[in-house]
Amino acid sequence: MDTSETSSKETKRAKRGPSKKIWTLPFLAFCGVAFLLLAYLCQSAQLVRIQYEVLAKRQEIKQLQGVRADLELSVQELTSLERVEHYAVNQLKMVAPDERRVIEVVWSKAPQPKSSNQVAVVTE
Repeated sequence: MDTSETSSKETKRAKRGPSKKIWTLPFLAFCGVAFLLLAYLCQSAQLVRIQYEVLAKRQEIKQLQGVRADLELSVQELTSLERVEHYAVNQLKMVAPDERRVIEVVWSKAPQPKSSNQVAVVTE
């Protein structure tokens, strides 16, 4: 009986042993392919998320440029000479002068004195 039991155990081991080796390599290959596929999908999802963020930032930039253009226009309108003149005449009750006198100031650089006792003088 011992021989029949040992022979049946050996046949069972012989049947199980090679079957484990046969399925190990395909299982590892499947796991490797599944891991690579999962990594690719995660990377693709991250790329799509980043593209949406870039699109949102570009839209925000366009909106801010529009606000900036509106602000520049309002600054130009508020500082226009016609508006300032209209405000001065109507609100502040100022009047335009009858004649205008203009004084022109010409600046020129004075030569450097040769010693500390001298003073530079510009004459024209």
